[in-house]
Amino acid sequence: MEGSTLMKKPIRHTRIEEQTFGIVKDGARANVVFGKLSKDCAGIGICKVIVNAIAATQHSHCQHCKVIIRKRHPDQIEFYFVSDSICQKSRRRFFQREFFHVGESFYLPGAITGWLGLKNPIIKAGDYPMKKMKDYILVVFYTG
Repeated sequence: MEGSTLMKKPIRHTRIEEQTFGIVKDGARANVVFGKLSKDCAGIGICKVIVNAIAATQHSHCQHCKVIIRKRHPDQIEFYFVSDSICQKSRRRFFQREFFHVGESFYLPGAITGWLGLKNPIIKAGDYPMKKMKDYILVVFYTG
């Protein structure tokens, strides 16, 4: 994707602003496929976000999980990874560190950006803070 608006240099965000987290009930429901798009969904990060659950089943059970996506601020997106949909292998590989690592930038699907009213559909490569909750693992991503 040379010449595109995808950022080459990784970014690192240090923390999630403290706020009261209620029950996650409003948000776009989707599936996340882990990996890098450039490596055919192998590696560390998010390969793609899929709105159609049937399409997610084309990947191995442990390569994807359910997520609820919400807009936090104009430039922040919350991903609530549904804990009981994350297999142990993925939990160890992607969620054991202090930060969630995105190896390369990825696009959010048009259905989600439209529903949430996002201006920029790109999540940049970098390290993003995580907050482990009872039923979810929250990662706050920054767009554009």
